[in-house]
Amino acid sequence: MDPLESIRAHHRKPPRYFSIRDLPVMQYRGERNWPPLWIGQNGAPRLKGEIGLLKDAFVDVRSDTRCFLFMEHGGHGYIATLEFDDTLFCPILVAALKRHIGKTIQEIGSLRIVDD
Repeated sequence: MDPLESIRAHHRKPPRYFSIRDLPVMQYRGERNWPPLWIGQNGAPRLKGEIGLLKDAFVDVRSDTRCFLFMEHGGHGYIATLEFDDTLFCPILVAALKRHIGKTIQEIGSLRIVDD
C-alpha cells in the first residue's frame, strides 16, 4: 500500500449515520422540512407529523429539488411536498423511500442513512 494512502486511511473520518428526520440536508432555505405538512384530499384536514402509511414518492418532473410524498391516514389520502437546497439529495431520498412503501412515516423518519 502506498504510504500516503495508509496515512489518509488512518485519518479518514468514519461515516456518520443519521435518521432521515435528523439529516442535515432535510431543509429548504434554512427551514427544516421534516416532519412533512400533509394536505388532505377530498376535504380531509391538513396534518403535520410522522403519521400514516407511505403510499408513494416521486421527484417533481419540473424540479429535481422537490419531491411529493403520498400517504394514507384514517381512511384519507394526503400529499406532502418536500423541497431541498441540495440538488443531489432529492432523487436519492425518493429512491430510498420507494423501498419502504407501506411502512409508517414514523418508521421512515427513523431510517438510518449515511451522510458522507
